[in-house]
Formats: sequence, C-alpha cells, structure tokens
Amino acid sequence: MILQFFIRNYKVAKIIVVSLLAILLVVDVILVFRDDIPTYSAFIKENRTRLLWLTFTLGGLTSKIYYNRSTSEILQEINGFLSFLFMVIIVLMTGLVLSLVDGLVIPTFVQLLVLLSGGYLSHRFWPQYQKM
Repeated sequence: MILQFFIRNYKVAKIIVVSLLAILLVVDVILVFRDDIPTYSAFIKENRTRLLWLTFTLGGLTSKIYYNRSTSEILQEINGFLSFLFMVIIVLMTGLVLSLVDGLVIPTFVQLLVLLSGGYLSHRFWPQYQKM
C-alpha cells in the first residue's frame, strides 16, 4: 500500500515536470517574436559560457527524475549527492573562467555533451534512497 502511494506520486512528479517544461517552451516561443522582452533562450544564448553549470544541472536532475536507480542505504544517496554537487561546482568554476576570455562562445555540441554528462553522472553515481 505504501509502495503504491510512492509510485503514484512519482508518476505525478514526472507529469508536473513535463508540464512545466512544455509551458516554458510555449512561453519562450511566443516571446521570441517580441523584441522588447528578453526570452529565456536569448538569455541562455548570450550567457552560454557562464551558465554551463545550469546545463549540467538540468541534465543531472532530469536523469535523476526519469532514469534513476534505487538503493536501500541512505549513505549511498548522500555520497552521490555530494559527488554531483562537487561536479556542479567544478563546471561552475570552469564556466566562469571561460567566460573571462573575450569572444569565446561554447558551441552547441559541447553544451549537449555537458548536458548528457550531467545526466550520466547523476544516473551512475546518485541513486535514490528507498526503504526496502
């Protein structure tokens, strides 16, 4: 009975995340046609190098929600969270240092690799604690 409650809430959380992403996409597409309002996409494109950590975190959290493993030991989840946080800090510092170089823009392919590596690291090293 308790397991069914968590499974149902897990599915609801997935639906909420997908709904929020769809709303963000629709609003961004509508605002692209207006020149006076800066959009999320324009902000990310202008600050792509500095916000490399955001791409990494997005990939990691999406992987954590959709493609996660489970563990019965809370210490494994704490270690996974700390390793993921440490990698976010490393990517943040790397992005800040690279943003100091004039004219350097991170290509889209590199940003895609950062997104996928965040997802892989989260899936591989940050399992979800569940009481067994």
